[in-house]
Amino acid sequence: MFEKGKLYLRKQLHDKYGGNRQGGISKSAKFKIIMLFTSERGQKFGYVDSWKNGMFYYCGEGQKGDMKFVRGNKAIRDHQIDGYSLHLFKDVPGKKGWVEYIGQFVFVGYDIKEGIDCDGNRRKIIVFKLMPYEKYKEYDNHFENRDKNTPQNTPHETPKELIGMSFEEIRDLAYERVREKPKKKQTRTYYFERDKLIKEYALRRANGYCEYCGSKAPFVTKDLRPYLEVHHIYRLSDGGPDDPKCVIALCPNCHRRAHYGRDANRMKEKMAKIVIEKEKEIGLI
Repeated sequence: MFEKGKLYLRKQLHDKYGGNRQGGISKSAKFKIIMLFTSERGQKFGYVDSWKNGMFYYCGEGQKGDMKFVRGNKAIRDHQIDGYSLHLFKDVPGKKGWVEYIGQFVFVGYDIKEGIDCDGNRRKIIVFKLMPYEKYKEYDNHFENRDKNTPQNTPHETPKELIGMSFEEIRDLAYERVREKPKKKQTRTYYFERDKLIKEYALRRANGYCEYCGSKAPFVTKDLRPYLEVHHIYRLSDGGPDDPKCVIALCPNCHRRAHYGRDANRMKEKMAKIVIEKEKEIGLI
């Protein structure tokens, strides 16, 4: 669709793809794409976009008051769920109206930082962490191969410190423990430790029923718990596997289907929507 390093006249991009012609976040109504525009001129509004450790940190939109997950900010956060791809362009110094295509990216997390709005008032700024698509695919392939060769479905045992805690207490702890980058352990290759707390939360949220097909857990384990398997809807590169909104409790059949089914991608989109709706019902989104 776009060629890396190529210069485009922004007006012509909008003529073809639509979207907001002025703002930094432009969601197309014609195609499943979101165009992001970065410029040094945004610094006067508190927008400081930058590269760090191979990731691009992109400030959300909103010139006054705290930034919120609405409009363009929500579009970036939910682009995987909504099926949109992210494409980053950078203003070309000295060539008004022209932008250079940097590449395709995937949203993998965000920070909330303190900043100044256009009136000089302090406010909260959303800074999106974007991973280059090529790097995302490398992670994707690594975890796909690992999942095919590593047993992942041993029955989950409730950590002793969580026994006796209510669902509400587990829920609150799970959201406190959301982290941008899970703890790493070193073996021959790196793997990312799954957070047992998040897993426990997903199982309690499911309450004994597959969150995808709605069927009852196929059997009860030795510790008298309904047997379900926790699946990470998005891989590490897709946006934080240790986030309660990124995990779903599945029956074994749906879990295998999520990994090997022909409709795995369509199933992924549906699972994401199911979890978001459940979290909304609980009142956490």
